[in-house]
Amino acid sequence: MQDSVDGLPHHLNEDALIAAFPNWSTDQFAEALAEDDYVSLTHTISGRLPRVHVGADLFLTFDPICMESDPIADALQLIRLILDKDSVDVPALHAESQMSLRRFNPAIGMIIAEIGEGRVSEAYVERYPAPYFFIVDSDRVAIKRLARRLEG
Repeated sequence: MQDSVDGLPHHLNEDALIAAFPNWSTDQFAEALAEDDYVSLTHTISGRLPRVHVGADLFLTFDPICMESDPIADALQLIRLILDKDSVDVPALHAESQMSLRRFNPAIGMIIAEIGEGRVSEAYVERYPAPYFFIVDSDRVAIKRLARRLEG
């Protein structure tokens, strides 16, 4: 997680995982991974371990500890920048926010999760979870609710 340069969910390298825990058996490791909600697992026929995909919640939970950043404060900052917009160009928002990419992506990912189906572009764009998204009234309400939850 600390090695992530962009803060996006991604697959972990199996060999690196095994090397990080040299005293664990493959069975112990696989069982430990299965208990954790921060990753999703894809089992394969030939793999020693299932493929491990790090999810966004891992960054949201552990960035304050490992990276000394605050994804909640970052998301609140982004919310203030987007609430009055009808569409959001994600790379342009990143530039406007002046955040590092590593801080920006977990925060914008939290907001994008609130946008209704069909309004987030699924086109591939390097370094970001989406290139753009549209905001309608129901999304604006959901984003405001997110802000209230985050402010506690």
